[in-house]
Amino acid sequence: MTAVVVDASLAIKWVLAEPYTSQARALLLDWETRNVRRLVPALFASEICAPLLKRRRQGVLSASLALQALQVVLTAVEIRPVDGRLAARAYALADQLGFWKAYDCLYLALAEDEGCEVWTSDERLWKAAHGLFPWVRWVGEPAQSP
Repeated sequence: MTAVVVDASLAIKWVLAEPYTSQARALLLDWETRNVRRLVPALFASEICAPLLKRRRQGVLSASLALQALQVVLTAVEIRPVDGRLAARAYALADQLGFWKAYDCLYLALAEDEGCEVWTSDERLWKAAHGLFPWVRWVGEPAQSP
């Protein structure tokens, strides 16, 4: 069974209409059809709440719809714990890429650890990392799935 790491910027598009939503949903459907596991580090649960809360505060989503969207996303992924080894690797990756924060690099560290691609809709992350790590994929790339 194949696996991919999916960051929150991509996964939120499974439930919210944003740029690249159709591409993100197509990836999810493809992965589900082919039984590709979607892995995320533990901080994902917190990260996925931020855009849902933002839409809730803006009056775009009701409380019940926001909770439903949260459940849809959380049931579509496998949450992995973040241990000291993974955190240290995320720190090293963030330092290598010149980032001020390491949370995005937890996704990269998990993908590296699992030997799989990481998919994002964060173009800034993709541009910074893809040249060094070709397994970092952006939702706006031409279709090529694992």
